[in-house]
Amino acid sequence: MEAGFETEAMATSPTIGQPAPMFAGQPTAIVSGQPAPLAADQVSAVCDLDPPKRTYTLKGATFTVDARYTIERRLGAGAFGMVCAAIDTQTGEHVAVKRINNAFNDMVSCRKALREVRLMRHFEHENILGLRDIMLPGDDGTWTDLYLVLDQMDCDLHYIIHSRQTLSDGHVQWFVYQMLRGLKAIHSASAIHRDLKPSNLLVNKNCDLKICDFGFARALLGAPGDDEGDDIADGALRPQAKRHLTEYVVTRWYRAPELIAQAPSYGAAVDMWSAGCILAECLGRKVLLKGGDYLEMMRLIVSLLSLSTLRPACKCSPRRPDCMQVSLLGQPSDDDLGALQNPAAAEYVQALPARPAASLAALYPSASAGALELLAQLLVFNPRRRLTAAQALAHPYLNELHSINEAPDAPPLDADAVADDCAQELDESELRRRMWAELQAFHPEVGDVPAGWLSSSSPARVMDLEP
Repeated sequence: MEAGFETEAMATSPTIGQPAPMFAGQPTAIVSGQPAPLAADQVSAVCDLDPPKRTYTLKGATFTVDARYTIERRLGAGAFGMVCAAIDTQTGEHVAVKRINNAFNDMVSCRKALREVRLMRHFEHENILGLRDIMLPGDDGTWTDLYLVLDQMDCDLHYIIHSRQTLSDGHVQWFVYQMLRGLKAIHSASAIHRDLKPSNLLVNKNCDLKICDFGFARALLGAPGDDEGDDIADGALRPQAKRHLTEYVVTRWYRAPELIAQAPSYGAAVDMWSAGCILAECLGRKVLLKGGDYLEMMRLIVSLLSLSTLRPACKCSPRRPDCMQVSLLGQPSDDDLGALQNPAAAEYVQALPARPAASLAALYPSASAGALELLAQLLVFNPRRRLTAAQALAHPYLNELHSINEAPDAPPLDADAVADDCAQELDESELRRRMWAELQAFHPEVGDVPAGWLSSSSPARVMDLEP
């Protein structure tokens, strides 16, 4: 069994007993350390609210949560807000609390928050971050920040990759397996993540991995197995399955070629390209395609990948006679260029000069042959030729894990409802009404949405203070 991780981020985590593996073949873990306690002046008295609240001050920022949750420490912060580690005093479980700042103050923020909550509530899967609760607004009459209670994880894969922690082939195999297992569930529900990157893959002490951050996710028409869903799995959409999908998704370094070319429609294959980039980053401990703009990204992709041909059995290393050499072998085919769905982008790619063959084994001399072969089949220019999540799980590199663990699909998603949340014609009051419905799913006792909140502006009034 492989050794687990002990990072600086994890060293502040509570000491716990060795957890049982989630799956057969899972690497073990080693953890130590205790959380630094919060100073007395960081915690205010419980507010006289229903439900009662407690306010914490963390690095100058306030964090107001239901009194049942005891905040231990800050896990991270960003433009969205802050995430803290907490203990649910009613269950004794360790959880994470995510505060989304000013979630209802404008259409964009409200739509993004609604999409994330709706999708996270739908998925109940070991490799997808679980939404446990939505905190109720207090009876002070405002609801400006959204507090979500989530599974607690220790750090993200970006931290692991770019740390000094040893990352063995066993670890890479295990992380990639879990990532693909989560993607299979997402895609089976006719959804795409659209922002897959190492920082959106959370990892805990015993090497469990969960996909997070569904703010850019989208549901698609159709489901795998029907006339429309077949194309969702293999990377494209038939005309009747097309929705308005923006190309400005995914951090640039993990964007598929069709996204860089601003294709008007695309499918689950964009996530599979991102998965390939993440696998490459695990193998090389650095970003594979670090382009500064769209044009540089496309040049980097074309210089690395074969657009139409994969040549097996390269002779680049006598230790890897079965590895796959990816190289640029002549001009791209019409089918490859057509996958871009953008004549100008196709013309640009076609005009790029051919380069000497690029060997994956030369790029990643320590990688196993199986890892290189899977990488070559994920980083394929044409989305219809990329492996699906289900196909990738069945790859020989992952076969040992896949043969002894299940990879269940997710229940069907109401794709029309989720896509409708993104409709530009929805006004702010309707978005708020739908968010209240998500709150009701956890707290049916709150009743109907207050009329005052539907028409309010910041700060958002959610209750009438009159007795």
